[in-house]
Amino acid sequence: TLFRSVSYCKDEATIVILGYDRGQITAMPSAPGAFSLDWTTLPQALTPLLGGYTKKVVAFCRRKYPQASASDLYFKIATEGSIGLNEIALAERKSAQGRAPAFLCRLEWETPIEGGRLRTPHSLDLPMVFDNVAKSDSMIGAGAIEAQKVADAMSSAWIAFARTGKPDAKGLPYWPPYDTETRATMIFNVTSKVVNDPDSELHKILNGTCGGGALPIATCDDSK
Repeated sequence: TLFRSVSYCKDEATIVILGYDRGQITAMPSAPGAFSLDWTTLPQALTPLLGGYTKKVVAFCRRKYPQASASDLYFKIATEGSIGLNEIALAERKSAQGRAPAFLCRLEWETPIEGGRLRTPHSLDLPMVFDNVAKSDSMIGAGAIEAQKVADAMSSAWIAFARTGKPDAKGLPYWPPYDTETRATMIFNVTSKVVNDPDSELHKILNGTCGGGALPIATCDDSK
């Protein structure tokens, strides 16, 4: 996860970038058969995370994201309900301190490796932030041309942030500090953009499900 640590909230004067990869859970421990779920097995995979709220959350997501497959929804719910909510909580806390800004982002470019099934996995941000796409064939595969455009944007933002404390870089739209009014989030992709409160309805329903906290990440199963 991008620069993620609870310790950042303890140092009120520290300016931070927070963020995560949209499909982060695809390369992390997940439910058995997570890449081949159907509408019968999806609730079974999510029940360890959602308990009695599984039916409600699945019904909402099927209405909200009608083009998504069962596996798409599993990875979306598991990512947003764990890492996504954690990053948002950190950004909220930094904003509430009122001393130093936090900037929130989400990487959405999808790698074509393994037939695209990994989507936007954990650690895909690393070759983008450090601008070493050419040395990351195992993660980028045939997507190097597109990935380099994302890397140009992300690495430029990080360099500007290191120099000035603001991630304002040429070729990127203005990236506002995070606050609970707009919840501005930089979405990094081939064409990057700022979106206010992306997936807000999903986050609200997951926050309600979790009682204001994030979901645990499911245990690993090598059979998937």
